[in-house]
Amino acid sequence: MGLATTPEYDELLARGYPHLRRLITPHPHEADAQGWAIKALEELDPKHYFVDWPAAVARAYVRGYATSRIENTSHVKTHAAAVDIGPIDEAEGRKLIASCLGPKHYDRYDFHSEHALFLIEAMIGSAAVVDAVLGEFETMKDLEAQFGTRNAFGYAIGFVIRRLPQARRAAAEARVSALVAKHAGAGEKYTRDFLSYVTGGRAALETSGRKLRLYCVHFCEDPALIRQVATESVVGWDAHHVVLAGDGMIDALTPKAVKKIWKGHKERTIEQLGILASPKAVGVLKEFGKTKAYAAQVEAALAARSGGGSSTPQAASAKPKSKPAAKPKTKATKLAAKPTKPKPTKR
Repeated sequence: MGLATTPEYDELLARGYPHLRRLITPHPHEADAQGWAIKALEELDPKHYFVDWPAAVARAYVRGYATSRIENTSHVKTHAAAVDIGPIDEAEGRKLIASCLGPKHYDRYDFHSEHALFLIEAMIGSAAVVDAVLGEFETMKDLEAQFGTRNAFGYAIGFVIRRLPQARRAAAEARVSALVAKHAGAGEKYTRDFLSYVTGGRAALETSGRKLRLYCVHFCEDPALIRQVATESVVGWDAHHVVLAGDGMIDALTPKAVKKIWKGHKERTIEQLGILASPKAVGVLKEFGKTKAYAAQVEAALAARSGGGSSTPQAASAKPKSKPAAKPKTKATKLAAKPTKPKPTKR
């Protein structure tokens, strides 16, 4: 046994879990793929799906996500795009990526950006996604945009690059380094910084002058630094940090730290702990289980660890109880769907 409770989970961890997505079909939510996709698109917290997605819902989701624009007066365009649940080929996948990286695409929360990037990867392959994302960045005179989608893609592409065969990975990393060097001037900050973390190691983190958090140290190849950051804050903690720096990373999830984890990430943290083989994970799971809202999920995760539960981590998590979002059909409901103009977010 490796770091995970099963060989399947060990393979997922080696590929970068939880920074990847898998497409599941058949799935009961595919009967109303548009409704579930719309609900996922409108969530302000990461709910319903994490690593495993119903395939038809995923296709509707990424098509809807790619239409997100600050000038949209309502979600109607997003809902309309999410009607299409047909297959996505490489040509369309590249167009969706280009749309996501446009200067007016916006997203207030990075988890949506990761969903979109990794879902498209699951559809058209890692090599095509890396080439498309880097190709878009290479055509830009200025990497920066008003909103944070480019920042999130610039960092998350590092996980996709690491899933490439060695020769292709080296070529992709060379392209990233060239982008970082090209955009070293004044005004180039956030997207360039997150791209630099992909290949620049600890030096890039220190050069940026940004306060370090666990969400930006996945590529530094410095276990001691990762453990140090975890002692200061568990914001951004995930199971991949255990791969990078050992199961001592679980020690960072003290009872006090667990209480401070953002509510939207607690279910996902429980899910990840559920696949880790270390006995330390059991203790932290039980700490989560003291809160009534997470007791059932923890019970299921512990049962799965002992061989009495689901074979997939997400299926062992609490299942969504709410119904899919209603589709806007009238002028009144369209107006009700009008989004709040988001503030620019910088990680």
